Amino acid sequence: VTDLYDPYSNILVGCDYLMELAEEYEDLPMVLMIYNGSSDAETRWKNGNYTEYAKSIMKRAEELERIHGK
Repeated sequence: VTDLYDPYSNILVGCDYLMELAEEYEDLPMVLMIYNGSSDAETRWKNGNYTEYAKSIMKRAEELERIHGK
């Protein structure tokens, strides 16, 4: 990727970064908090105190799974 301002390229980089985080941490709330830049992600994760970003993404994922029967 040579231009992060190109929407397609930006999405590719974001997806790649999410995959790297998922391989390293394997836990969706932790992955989402780190991806979103939470400096205290590990502490929050250990306490089950997820960021609003992580909670909203997980909620939307559940909605989409229900809609699409997964």
